[in-house]
Amino acid sequence: MNKNTMSISTLLTMMVLWPSFLMAGLLEMFVFGLVDPMEMNFFGAAQDFSRTGIYTLGFFVFWAIVSCASGLTLLLAWPILKVRLGVSASNNQRASSSN
Repeated sequence: MNKNTMSISTLLTMMVLWPSFLMAGLLEMFVFGLVDPMEMNFFGAAQDFSRTGIYTLGFFVFWAIVSCASGLTLLLAWPILKVRLGVSASNNQRASSSN
């Protein structure tokens, strides 16, 4: 295998994480452009975080949610992707016989 090629699992992981990273950034700009984090209450209590802490936490929450959605899409499309990428039982047999 050429060192410039990525494995299928790395490619699929990046297909989920990179777009979800970009969308989390857009969501962060949109939500915090409309809402001041210092005026938010969490479960009826005032928050103790700094503005930067809320921005950071919000970004990672948005990234996790969009990553789950992207991962679910990939999971549902996996039967079609297996055919398109050429992943088959014969590839799995070759991998197991080489071990």
